[in-house]
Amino acid sequence: SDGQVASLLNSGNTSGTLAYTFAGGEGTYDLTIAAFDENDGASSFDVLVNGSLVQTITMNNSTNSGGMKASNLLDFTIAGLSLEAGDTIQIAATQNADEWVRIDTLTFTPIDGTPGPTNTAPTGDIADVDAVVGTPITIDLDAAFSDLR
Repeated sequence: SDGQVASLLNSGNTSGTLAYTFAGGEGTYDLTIAAFDENDGASSFDVLVNGSLVQTITMNNSTNSGGMKASNLLDFTIAGLSLEAGDTIQIAATQNADEWVRIDTLTFTPIDGTPGPTNTAPTGDIADVDAVVGTPITIDLDAAFSDLR
């Protein structure tokens, strides 16, 4: 995230909430939250979907320093979330000691059965086309690709 994080540090608050409106297709997703788990506290955050608590995560792994260090950037994954476009995902965080809940990224990974983009290779034979060098060729994309709709 190019060094940018959502954090309670310097906010004047010991708790706060992030909100994200899901824009993906309806299906089941794993949500991975990349956050800096420091060695100077045991902060926690609740993950909510449309206001319902899905999971509470306490960041208390054995890391070797405080602050934003690459070695402290850990993934916390919540498996099997049923989501659809417009759902609100909230992360309600609470600071503990000197650990300020620094959230780096949210990644939604569709799991088996969730529709995603598809690419279907065109079929046909090059012998079906008469081409002259320097002359434009017109291709009917609807006929060549079945996944344009």
